[in-house]
Amino acid sequence: MEQYISFVRRLAFIILLGWPLLSSGQDPIFSQFFLNRLYLNPSYAGIGRDLTVSAVSRQQWTSLPGRFRTNLVTADVACPSSGIGFGLRVIDHYSGEAGYGKFDFAPIVSVNIPARFGRKFPIKSMRQAKYIFGIGLQYGLGQTRIDWNRLVFTDQINAYHGLVAPQSNANIGNDVSNLTHDLSAGMLFRGELNKHGSFFSLGASTFHINQPRETMIGIDRKLERRYTFHGFTHFKISPPYRNQKDVFLSVGYIFNTQSNLYSNTLHTSRNFGDNFLIGLSFRSEQYVFADRRMESFIFNMSYEWKGLTIAYSYDIVVSQLGAQSTGGSHEIGLIFRFENLYLCKDLSQRKKAEDKCFLVEKRNRSGAYDMVNY
Repeated sequence: MEQYISFVRRLAFIILLGWPLLSSGQDPIFSQFFLNRLYLNPSYAGIGRDLTVSAVSRQQWTSLPGRFRTNLVTADVACPSSGIGFGLRVIDHYSGEAGYGKFDFAPIVSVNIPARFGRKFPIKSMRQAKYIFGIGLQYGLGQTRIDWNRLVFTDQINAYHGLVAPQSNANIGNDVSNLTHDLSAGMLFRGELNKHGSFFSLGASTFHINQPRETMIGIDRKLERRYTFHGFTHFKISPPYRNQKDVFLSVGYIFNTQSNLYSNTLHTSRNFGDNFLIGLSFRSEQYVFADRRMESFIFNMSYEWKGLTIAYSYDIVVSQLGAQSTGGSHEIGLIFRFENLYLCKDLSQRKKAEDKCFLVEKRNRSGAYDMVNY
């Protein structure tokens, strides 16, 4: 009888805890994608030339117990003369009251090929304009964990006295999954729209290409591939005067799909001088935004000062979950760019090497450009 009870207890535990592992899951999605470009697409590694370090923390649905918490740290730098970028991404995701979390560590390398549009290009303003095509490759090591100390089992509870035992006799097994090897890749195309500073970018990336398998508490689950497509246009709307601060109006779209889950984000933002930026985004599950599957409105703002950028965003939930029930989601992030600290500096300072890529030209190294450099 005791063996039967133990078996039922173990089976119930595996069903309750393992259900999120067996069901179709989705990687965390950040609202401030401009702070975590490497998470959006590995091809962004080294896109800003200088050594750049960023940290983002997302607190999702703060009114619910066991809310989702995701922390992301990235670093990247480039060798402009060779067109090679290097990056590092570390992510720690925590969800639920059972201490379910995942840690992922991923180095990144990107290769960028600069060129110019032809003299007979159909769009007159883009003739002889510069563009760059990049490919990024990411290799990640990940592991899932569970904090058993946060769980309470039936042998710890008495019907009259409540919790009576600090520890359970249940032998659950390992508290971490096997180490997964995760391969991801992305492509990025960026080009000038005109000679005044406006530019655009188009990108696509695939994560979990090899669909690594996570094994934990007797459950084997493969990570479904995540596909991301994005496009942004940055219109320089400031007058072409030397003493005029660069002002960009940015409009973009991001599409994510993983298993049978979808996410569409429409974004617009505008900077005010070199320091301040305000943006508004809208996220929905369907392509048609004005339907019952709307998810959230996202307000974001950032301030840049001497290479340091501080940013904050708030997701206002407009789905059936409701803003009052969930409390919305908060993100706060920091970016620090170490000016003129990059690889192959002696070779990259040559005029020929710098002129090859409009992304690192000195005329585009304003604070405003840094904030819209995606």
